Formats: sequence, C-alpha cells, structure tokens
Amino acid sequence: PILTLKISPQGINIDFYRVTREEVAAEQQRRASDLDRSETLRTKMMRDRDAGIGMRIYHYTVIRVRFPDGVYLQGTFSAHDTVESVFKFVESSLRHPVTFSLIIPGSTALKR
Repeated sequence: PILTLKISPQGINIDFYRVTREEVAAEQQRRASDLDRSETLRTKMMRDRDAGIGMRIYHYTVIRVRFPDGVYLQGTFSAHDTVESVFKFVESSLRHPVTFSLIIPGSTALKR
C-alpha cells in the first residue's frame, strides 16, 4: 500500500487545517479565562504579571558594601528582606558603633 497525502494548492497538507477536540477545548478554556480577566478591574501589576513582564522570580540577592578604606563586606539576603536587615548586617560587622549611610549607585542614600 502506498500512503498518499492530500496537498492543498499552497503545498500544505489538508490535515493541517483540521482541529482536534483537545485543541477546541483548550481554545475555549483560554477564551473563557480571557473573558473573566477582562471583566474584572485589575491593577497595572496584575496586568504586567499576566503579560509576562517581570516574571523572573528571585529568591535571594547578594549585597556588597564598600567601605571608605576599600574593604568590601558581602552578604546574601532573602528577596523578602528589608533595607533595615541590610543596615543591621553592616552594623553587626563593625567593631565600633558608628553612624553610616548606605548609598546605592546613582548617589541615592537608602533610608531606614
């Protein structure tokens, strides 16, 4: 037996245009989900999340603090830690208590 395929004038197999039940069900589910989303009020953050913007999830971050004498202090923090925890980390690493400020690139000082 020889297998024959019906080819459309554009050179594409006719079966390409046939839709399976699973594809119809998935499309219906997607449309129902889109309709639910469009009917509710959503914040910009919610819309961005759905659009895939900012989807990278960080679990931790590495913070380096450079002291005026050129010494670096590095610590690993949870992504949910606050700026206060960075201040406490730096304070716990100092021999003598001293007043200091943390400045991020761009010359912006962090506030406690």
